[in-house]
Amino acid sequence: MDSIINQPPRLWNRRLRRAEAQQLRLTIAYLLALVLLVVLTGTGLYLVSWPDDGVLWSPADGQISYVDPQGPSAGVLQPGDVILGWDDVPFHQVIALYSDKAPGDLVTVHIARDGQVRTVAVMLAAPSLFTVMNRLSPLVVAFAFWAMGVAVLAFNPTDNTAHLFYYVFGQAACGSLVFGALSTTGLLWASRLSYTLLWCLGPLLVHLHLYFPRRIRLPRQQGLLAVLYGVALTASLHGLTGSVTWLRSIHWFQVATYVSVSMSCLLAIALLVGSYRRAASPEDRQKIRLVVLGAVVALLPLISLVLLPSALLNGPFVPFSVASLFLLAIPGAYGYGIIRYRLIRLEQRISRRISRFVLVTLLALIYLMLEVGLDYGLAPLAQYRPVVRVLFAFVVVVTYMPLRDRLQKRIDWAFYGGWYSYPTAVQTISSALDQVTDRPDLIEVLPRSLSTTLRLECSCLLLRDQGEDTYLHKATCPYCRLHREGDVRLQATTAVGHYLQRQREPVTGSQIREKLTGSPLTPAEQQLLACAQDRLWVPLWGRDGLLGILILGRKVCDDVFNAEDYQILTVVARQASDTLQNLSLLIELQQRAADVERLHQQLILAREEERKRLARELHDEIMQALVSLNYGLSKVSSPGSSSQNGPADKLQQQVHHIMGDLRRICRELRPPALDSLGLVAALRSLLRDLEAEQALQVDLTVLGDEKAEVPEELGVCLVRVLQEALSNVQRHARATQVNVEVEIGPLNIRLSVRDNGCGFIVPAKLSQFMDCGHFGLVGMRERVDLIGGRLTLDSSAGCGTCLEVHVPL
Repeated sequence: MDSIINQPPRLWNRRLRRAEAQQLRLTIAYLLALVLLVVLTGTGLYLVSWPDDGVLWSPADGQISYVDPQGPSAGVLQPGDVILGWDDVPFHQVIALYSDKAPGDLVTVHIARDGQVRTVAVMLAAPSLFTVMNRLSPLVVAFAFWAMGVAVLAFNPTDNTAHLFYYVFGQAACGSLVFGALSTTGLLWASRLSYTLLWCLGPLLVHLHLYFPRRIRLPRQQGLLAVLYGVALTASLHGLTGSVTWLRSIHWFQVATYVSVSMSCLLAIALLVGSYRRAASPEDRQKIRLVVLGAVVALLPLISLVLLPSALLNGPFVPFSVASLFLLAIPGAYGYGIIRYRLIRLEQRISRRISRFVLVTLLALIYLMLEVGLDYGLAPLAQYRPVVRVLFAFVVVVTYMPLRDRLQKRIDWAFYGGWYSYPTAVQTISSALDQVTDRPDLIEVLPRSLSTTLRLECSCLLLRDQGEDTYLHKATCPYCRLHREGDVRLQATTAVGHYLQRQREPVTGSQIREKLTGSPLTPAEQQLLACAQDRLWVPLWGRDGLLGILILGRKVCDDVFNAEDYQILTVVARQASDTLQNLSLLIELQQRAADVERLHQQLILAREEERKRLARELHDEIMQALVSLNYGLSKVSSPGSSSQNGPADKLQQQVHHIMGDLRRICRELRPPALDSLGLVAALRSLLRDLEAEQALQVDLTVLGDEKAEVPEELGVCLVRVLQEALSNVQRHARATQVNVEVEIGPLNIRLSVRDNGCGFIVPAKLSQFMDCGHFGLVGMRERVDLIGGRLTLDSSAGCGTCLEVHVPL
């Protein structure tokens, strides 16, 4: 019984076996990649040192197609000659050409020319830099394929499409290029492997493009793939087991190889075009378009200039080393599409390991370039080769760790759109929060900065309404379907809101759905919990309780939120809560300031109304009583009355003085011309009174339409400003002349008061006058501000003062 209990479940056994098989599969793939990299590096070193005969010939029949005019065979061999053998070894029996030769050795070449057999001697030479570059160009393309295939597999080792991608480009395409370049030296095993990999490349290429970049279902798809793989396997076995004579003499085998690869490339292009045409949306077409273009640019020149001419015309139109450079369009286009549009999901966890692998590869390439440079560009240093190697090793040891860290950042940036750590993320998001000035800014800035920094596909912020228990999100999220349908509202009293009221730490969407299973949910809650994008809910707490909820979508490549992300979100949530509370205080202060300003405006309006009422009562009641009294006194002092004429006249004079003072007070309380004749007439009345009372020369200039209707509050404000300005001139300026200018335009009114008095130094803030007990200018500015105007003051000691007021109509 104990043995049965201790046995793991059957499902666990299956998962364990599957994981072991996957690990073995990956181990084999990485070993193959390492072996191929070693072969690629060794091939490059071998081709760099292989002697040059200055001749291009066909490995199929030995016919010479090109002779270098500056090479060692110039004047000895010529295009059209057919090579029969070297050093008494027949052409079909040569296994490794020049394997025991060095530059400067003589080689006897047997050729057929014009129907005659001839023997010539060719002195081998060291390859020139151009020749070396020509030989290495296919290897550069091969390395690009290898790097792309290994990178895709390393970043997503569980995806079958990634494995197909690796075997198509990282093994078959790369290997065929490497062994094809090596076969030009006459190595038979390299030719065998090159043909084998070319046959394997065809069905693998078709198989890959049935799933990449979009899956395509063809009728009888499995049967088609079985036929393609069966033909490739049969042909590969013939190539591997055929004799030397058979392999070099059977021309149809080579023709079939080139035609098969050409047809497979054309079928792959057709699948890409079909995938593009079947794309469901313009966005999907945009993702596929680059891949289609890269395949067309890379494969069509290779088919039309090399493969089909070699098969049908017994020779390419251009050298393969030139045409192979077009193949670089595939790593460029496919790699960019995978990174930019996530055509294959890439896992970030693997990127921590692949950076070391890529760094070792780069260092190996640098070492290879150094060896080539010592033989060519740095030839004088060749005698110090051991010292140079030791210095290179020392540099590698010193710079390995910094280079690895920098490379890790670049890999994260290339594949995931960025790199971040705890300090950088917190600093970036904090800097964004420092720029927030109101709640709408916070709703926009915080999700955007989080999405950019943490590489999230989407995020949104639900904030509690002022004084309510409703969490509202008004911004739209381009990724979430539910956020595009309108505002998102969540009540604090419902199931989700009540659950979040008890949460202090971030919680996942799956945890919320699990906890609320069976609970009654509102449509808004069902909509939120049904969103496939949300991954994490972060509550924002403050002194007043739950202030908001931050909903984060999934990370790029569906990466998980790790412990460092939770630390970042904890700090960000605290800072966002502080920002929200500060914004609430700021909004409250602004509201109180607005209330004070509104009360001040109402106070001024009430004071003007009271002045208007008081002026009317003084004029209509007290003034009329004084007029009646004056009329009665005139009766008393008329001829024929009693003898008390002297006192009556004095009383009548006093009444006249009282009536004059009362009229002046009424004008100061409310200029009568303002209500009956308008603004300009009221200003003229003020200036006439000033000119009559003071020894001042006052000039008034009116520009614009004098009869234009001016709102009452604007007219009262300008009259009060002019009264206060003239009062300041009388008391402080010691001026002899005042120029007043009024300009009434269609959109605003400008009032300018300029005097030639003593002037004064204008402080930076007019409120400084209040410290000295002077409130006139501050009162003028407040009046003008309340109606949306602008007051400017220009003055200096001894140069007079100019005051200008602009108010909008």
